[in-house]
Amino acid sequence: MMLSRTRRTVALFDSGDYRNAQVKMMNNVPGFDGTNPAAFREKVKEELQRRYSDTFQYIPRKVLSLRKENVEPSSFTAEDEKQETWTARKVIFATGIKDKLPPIPGFDIVWGRSVVHCVFCHGTETKDLPIA
Repeated sequence: MMLSRTRRTVALFDSGDYRNAQVKMMNNVPGFDGTNPAAFREKVKEELQRRYSDTFQYIPRKVLSLRKENVEPSSFTAEDEKQETWTARKVIFATGIKDKLPPIPGFDIVWGRSVVHCVFCHGTETKDLPIA
């Protein structure tokens, strides 16, 4: 949002792979405490497209490769999963985190629900419950 507000052209690539995909609610974002993460992402995307359509572009694809070109001024070329290429002067990586879950049968089903990783995200909801 900040880049679009300062009139920078922004292309946001979204792989659709979210660490909090199984979580029913997110916390610690003022005004959105207890909100479903998918609803939050949709609200933010809608607002960016509505308010900054002249500088913001949402691309629901994964970037497969990125290379720095040997030209002046410097630039980067990205290729997405549809083999489209994109050129940019600057790149910001926001790749997120991929958790390595233990090979325990059923663990992936309870991950983010009854097995949580962050006391800041789930502290209030898990208060007074047993912890490991």
